[in-house]
Amino acid sequence: GLEVNRGGLIVEVNGARGFLPSSQVSLAQAANLDNLVGKTLEVTVIEVDPSQNRLIFSQKTKLTEADKQKLSKLKVGDIVGGKVAAVLAFGVFATLENGVEGLVHVSELSWEKVEDPSTLFKIGDEIKAKVVSVDTSTGKVNLSIKQLAQDPFEALIKDIQPDDIVKGEITKVTSQGVSVTLASGVEGFLPANKQDTDIEYKTGESISFLVDSIDTQKRRVNLVPFITSTKDLIYK
Repeated sequence: GLEVNRGGLIVEVNGARGFLPSSQVSLAQAANLDNLVGKTLEVTVIEVDPSQNRLIFSQKTKLTEADKQKLSKLKVGDIVGGKVAAVLAFGVFATLENGVEGLVHVSELSWEKVEDPSTLFKIGDEIKAKVVSVDTSTGKVNLSIKQLAQDPFEALIKDIQPDDIVKGEITKVTSQGVSVTLASGVEGFLPANKQDTDIEYKTGESISFLVDSIDTQKRRVNLVPFITSTKDLIYK
């Protein structure tokens, strides 16, 4: 390892520099990446993209026959129990009931955005999770906690249709557009190119919008201005 970077470790293999993400480092070492600087690690290539100059590695772990046996019994979709073994910025490591280590990536902890996993979990917490992937060659197991719960977004948007008038409070104004919290708690977004040039959008103000579409991937409602003056009521 050459240096610690945000989210992982810069490593050099045969003169080529690559990236070893924290989530691809063994649990025992992920909690303190600084200890790996200057050390020689066994790694395996998991992604190569010459056009982006990307070389991504995973730490090679030596798996015993017993490890392989335990891994072979885990299937994608299984619901498993375990205990939190480490809480890191990128997610939570858990030791499952059969002794296998798994990672719940930060994006799989909750349907809501999680800035800091340590606000939700601590070492020793009992968890239930769904197996997302099992790599029997590296021993890496990815888990999801959020997939065991229904996405609250679906319930919050069930009464929202395109062309509905909705009211929301402006939470952020950027060059990309205006972020809004709707009355139901759902995030709304008015893109910059759809903004009404007669309106000055200010954080903290509550105004009405028209629903343009619902983006289930980004879990937000796309908005357009709600025109109240007759001068703009020309056919769309």
